[in-house]
Amino acid sequence: ENDIVEFKSTDSSGAKKSKKVIISNEDELWAQYKYKHISEAMNGITASFNEFVKNNSTAKLQKGAMGDLNLDKMSDIIRSMPQYNELLQKYTMHMNLIDDCLEIFTRSDLKEIGEIEQCLATGVDGEGHSIKNSKLVSLIVSKLASGKLSDEEKLRLLMIAVITLELTEKDRKMLTNDLLPEDQRTVQNLVWLGVTPQAAASQKKSQNRVDDNVKKAAKNKLKNISHDLCRTTTSIETIVPDIDKGNVQNDQFGVISLPSGLALSNLKPKAGGVTSLRKGKPGKTTWNEASDDKTKTRLIVFVVGGLSYPEIRALKDLEAQKQLDSLLILGGTYLMRPKDYIPVSYTHLTLPTIYSVQISVVAVSLKKK
Repeated sequence: ENDIVEFKSTDSSGAKKSKKVIISNEDELWAQYKYKHISEAMNGITASFNEFVKNNSTAKLQKGAMGDLNLDKMSDIIRSMPQYNELLQKYTMHMNLIDDCLEIFTRSDLKEIGEIEQCLATGVDGEGHSIKNSKLVSLIVSKLASGKLSDEEKLRLLMIAVITLELTEKDRKMLTNDLLPEDQRTVQNLVWLGVTPQAAASQKKSQNRVDDNVKKAAKNKLKNISHDLCRTTTSIETIVPDIDKGNVQNDQFGVISLPSGLALSNLKPKAGGVTSLRKGKPGKTTWNEASDDKTKTRLIVFVVGGLSYPEIRALKDLEAQKQLDSLLILGGTYLMRPKDYIPVSYTHLTLPTIYSVQISVVAVSLKKK
């Protein structure tokens, strides 16, 4: 909350106490791992801690405690090195946060829910195989009847199902009949977003709405990632690289009105193409030709309607993998957390009209000072 985290800390006497810390980019571990998958963060922080202990003469006395490192063993090692208390407390804080997240993940059965959502969104399972719609409906019914989901979690799952599956009347009623009346209205009002909650009466089986290109993208992603719950490819992951390479067509952004003869694909600045009139002769660039951070094009991505954490992580992955020529600056009207989707749906899906929201992207080139 407000960038303040609370965790259990162990002092030099071994007593545990609650501690609050403001988390920011001044914390090198946070800056390094904040966009990473939780398993990558856990492995990376553990490896970093082990490396520190390995290179520290005092910690070498604790070498026998390094096997199967956990929070208790980490606390023992920290108490043996009081001179490094501030530094090592950071490792404890981050491992505490990871443990808390994993505990919530397990307690809330998010792996199973996440797998159902990924199957719905991509049309393929964790092995890349197509999954039958009848099986998806059966999985959803079973999860709804488990008694483990809150009303909000049920509504979220059903909204994803209605968006990705063209349900027969029988399946729709089976899935939505136990919803609260206001939640049923929210599902029905998806029609304002162009989603038909129910298939035509003549349709005998529920059909998958997922495009073949989405399924293909998921299968390709599964070949290159070790986290099958991350196989969805968001729209922004394809739009931003296209803009970065200058491959966007005008019809993809109908809200943009450009002067006659100018196309979006021509807006990408060329390297070294900016001229400074404050230094040197007019018409002669003063840029250093080296492609460093100070001379790269800045690609500003601002999402009207909210930017989600998975979208941020996906774009940062593209940047880290050097798949973009530009430096990304990300923003939005607000950051969407998983629990924000339902309150937003309550607010906006009860309106008589729904205004379409598009991604606004501007590419600008900043010269080196």
